[in-house]
Amino acid sequence: MHTNPDTYERLFADFHPKNLVVSTKFTMGDFDSWLPLNPTLGVGEQARLVEMQGHREFEAFNAIPDDMGSDHQVALQRFLAGNPHIDGLWSGPRTAGRGGPDRCRSI
Repeated sequence: MHTNPDTYERLFADFHPKNLVVSTKFTMGDFDSWLPLNPTLGVGEQARLVEMQGHREFEAFNAIPDDMGSDHQVALQRFLAGNPHIDGLWSGPRTAGRGGPDRCRSI
């Protein structure tokens, strides 16, 4: 469901509660910068949050510099242009997602 638009659509086809917000990683995996953008963020009628992470474990929690700012910008621009239900994003800059998001912002 996480990376397959057809599965996402089947799962949520008849499920439209007004208080549901679906949070989805922006890549087709665990935030690895070399992975393609997640195609499920282009489908669905539910409110969506785009998950991003700036303090990634596989880069020694930013001990190895890897600025993701431009990648995040391109991803958000593409998702916003393709899905009017993108409502915001959350980023885990310090905890790598453990303990919930560090930042959540409506777009």
